[in-house]
Amino acid sequence: MERRSFLRALPLLPFSTALSSSLFAQLAAPLERSPESRVPFLERTRIEPGTPFGSGLEGRLAFDSRRLVEEGLIVANDDFFIRTRAPDGVKERQSQSDDWKVQFTTGEDASGHQLDFGGPYSEVSVGSLRERSRAMGPHLLECSGNSSRHRFGLLSVAEWSGVLLSELFAEYLGNIGSKTRVLVKGNDDHSTAGRGSRRGASWIFTVDQIKAAGGFLATGMNGEPLPLDHGNPVRLVMPGWYGCTCIKWVESIEVVRDDRDATSQMLEYASRTHQSGQPPLARDFEPAEIDFTAMPILAEGPDPDGAYLLTGVAWGNPSGVRSLLVRYQEVDEPREALWLEVEGFEAPPRSSWVLWRHRFRPPRSAEYEVTLRIGESRVRTRRLDHGHYARRLRL
Repeated sequence: MERRSFLRALPLLPFSTALSSSLFAQLAAPLERSPESRVPFLERTRIEPGTPFGSGLEGRLAFDSRRLVEEGLIVANDDFFIRTRAPDGVKERQSQSDDWKVQFTTGEDASGHQLDFGGPYSEVSVGSLRERSRAMGPHLLECSGNSSRHRFGLLSVAEWSGVLLSELFAEYLGNIGSKTRVLVKGNDDHSTAGRGSRRGASWIFTVDQIKAAGGFLATGMNGEPLPLDHGNPVRLVMPGWYGCTCIKWVESIEVVRDDRDATSQMLEYASRTHQSGQPPLARDFEPAEIDFTAMPILAEGPDPDGAYLLTGVAWGNPSGVRSLLVRYQEVDEPREALWLEVEGFEAPPRSSWVLWRHRFRPPRSAEYEVTLRIGESRVRTRRLDHGHYARRLRL
């Protein structure tokens, strides 16, 4: 591990008072990690992390989260996960990306009148957006379909740059109310249909939801222009919301009526964003927010004492979580397993992640399922409650 990577990661690594000196000494020295010491997670995968797969609607790239331990918490553009690759229509327009325009349409009210006297639409060029873009900080994106099929690798954090949508609303949509609904639509001109995905890259939000999340139109990623497969020339980023809402290759933003039907993309991802069924109207959709979540990413050992070091990642913290508990449950011969506190755990920022560590000495050689929960009550943790990120190990 290069020292600059360690220094970049250090402020976000939690250490307990009891363990800080020894762990700090181990981390500060040149770290020699042996692949032989790694214990694999026992899960069947469709795509191994780091292996590109497919194109268009079927294009995938999962991130190998084990790399966070040695490379820091910001994921390079080439390694950042991909859920859908660029449509053919976007590829054909790459040479004119500076001329790409995002159209703002005021729409009509229920009686068919324009909602704004300034006219039906206006446009902003990507060149103009790039000129006024500023640093937006690190933000995590997670595919709502992130699962063991991809070793939970459909999530990553990058440093983004762009323009707040709230600023653009004032300039291009006039005096619209906080409860007004807007449809964000991206290019979805794929030449072939996907087996597991539909065309229709769009989502409907209220102005309030976008402002509360700090939603912005991104033009840059990790100090570079957006890569093609990550939305170049412009994409929406909704901090704290699932990636299916973060529309890529944005072409238009339109004010819509309150009784507007949910989009095909909203319906496709309804269950994955924890909706109640498939609400027919967009106004009946709950915000597609990411609850607090944690999972193991790396197990190493045993050490001379027979103990294993488990490293994990935690993200999503809109409710102020402060404690994390882990349980190692035997699979073949279930015995009552205690919930153990992860010492030194520090809550992640609202839209990023942190690493945590836990040392465990198994009482016997067996297959264990590792699950996590929080110590606080009355905090929504839907995926943790269902064991979505549970992982198995043979220790």
